Amino acid sequence: MNKRIVILFCIITFSLSSMVLRFAFINIKGNKQSATYGNTRSITIDKSRGTIYDCNLKPITNATPKYFLAVKPTPIALSQLKGNLHDEEFDKLAKKLSDGNPTVIALEKDMKPVKDTRVIKTMERYSKNQLATHIVGHLDSEGNGAIGLEKGYNEYLSKDSGGLAVAFSVDALGRPLIGADIEVRDANYNVGQGIVLTIDKNVQEVAEKALDNNGIDSGCAVVVEVGTGEIKAMASRPTFDPNNLASSLSDARSPFINRCITQYTVGSSFKVLVSACAIESKVATPNTMYNCTGNTQRSGVNFSCYNKNEHGNINMAQALSVSCNTYFIELANKMDMNLLLEMSKNMGLSQSTKLAQGMVTDKGNLPELYNLNSQASIANFAFGQGELLATPLQMACVFATIASDGYYTQPFLIKGMIDKDGEMSQEYKAKPNKKVMSQTTAKQVKQMLKTVVEENENALPNNTTGCGKTATAQSGWLSNGAEIYHSWFVGFFPAEKPKYAVAVMKENGVSGSADCAPVFREIAQNVTSLNS
Repeated sequence: MNKRIVILFCIITFSLSSMVLRFAFINIKGNKQSATYGNTRSITIDKSRGTIYDCNLKPITNATPKYFLAVKPTPIALSQLKGNLHDEEFDKLAKKLSDGNPTVIALEKDMKPVKDTRVIKTMERYSKNQLATHIVGHLDSEGNGAIGLEKGYNEYLSKDSGGLAVAFSVDALGRPLIGADIEVRDANYNVGQGIVLTIDKNVQEVAEKALDNNGIDSGCAVVVEVGTGEIKAMASRPTFDPNNLASSLSDARSPFINRCITQYTVGSSFKVLVSACAIESKVATPNTMYNCTGNTQRSGVNFSCYNKNEHGNINMAQALSVSCNTYFIELANKMDMNLLLEMSKNMGLSQSTKLAQGMVTDKGNLPELYNLNSQASIANFAFGQGELLATPLQMACVFATIASDGYYTQPFLIKGMIDKDGEMSQEYKAKPNKKVMSQTTAKQVKQMLKTVVEENENALPNNTTGCGKTATAQSGWLSNGAEIYHSWFVGFFPAEKPKYAVAVMKENGVSGSADCAPVFREIAQNVTSLNS
């Protein structure tokens, strides 16, 4: 009896043990399935940032696609990728996958995905040859703006930003599941907000190429729309690579400086202002004659024309064309300097302009009236030397004033803001035009400047007309004991109905005609072709 009880007890115990083990197995199996289908491994690919747009809503940043490849560590993925990737790319990928974990690699270009892979398109912040770097600026190591618009509008550009990631379904041991899709997780990556500039991307590209094509390795070109003040291009050289800042940090040519808004001596381009003021104040006309002997003395100081050239009997139009210093020295000493200073100020000289948050132009400098107290000081001022300083942007606006029949418009760079829904939420408009000179005076100066371009084959476009003036300015800078000159060409086109004013400047130049006139010609030709 006792034996039977013992046997029965054993049977019951075994049965209960079996049930417990079975329940435990089922529970473990259930938990394993939950881990298998509920766990993922996520890899962040990119973070987004608001876009900087041109005036036509073409992206200047976030403009270049960049592709990534998400890959599961499977033999079939590797075998199919072998012929689709460069050897270096493939070896790098194989090494990453050797630990059995999924991975993501950057691709040189788009490709067709194969089994157990997925291609993800992102937008690179800066292009390989990024346009308008001195306007855009760059980011720091934390992804915040360091200079330029990136810094000035950092809060707005980073607001509502998101990211892009890929997720791989994995088991409890972190191994990718066979047959599970690679998921792309978009957390507001295509963020809507941004800044809209007055810059025209096509015109900016034309200006940058014109500088490079003509060997302006230290200088700039700025293009302003006549009558509106909208800055259509602002190109400075040398530039920097926002994708590789280290390569520019040791460059002695200061590549981070925006030369378009930096002040320089302007030389003979200022003779245009002297001409306008002389005509407006009825001191002279375009036909006023003067006999140039190549030099003149003022207050005991000798002044000469370039290479002491004797130009003989010439009128104002001819004096502008040959850039006769003594003609304008004679003219200025007959003028009321207060009127010339007032006209200069009304055309934006000696005034800084806030173009954007954190972006303010140099002020430049005009001599005080009390400093123009001798014929010698007036002579220096007459051909753009002495204390006179101006930025290329300011000089472009001076010529834009003449082009718009005597009305000055303050330049501006920011056209509006795009909100997160892609709508223009704020729009900036040009300030009211200010009348600086009569239409008659402006037209007479325009005609003289047209002659200057027609007589200078380096400046004359082949598909449009233009007006302009060369300059070669003493800088006060020395190199190996010799003074450095800055060369200029400032003008506008077309001559009959001017649309764009252009200022080109080269540091350490030879002459305005040799260095900068060809840049003006190329810009005028190619922008005209864009609009035709």
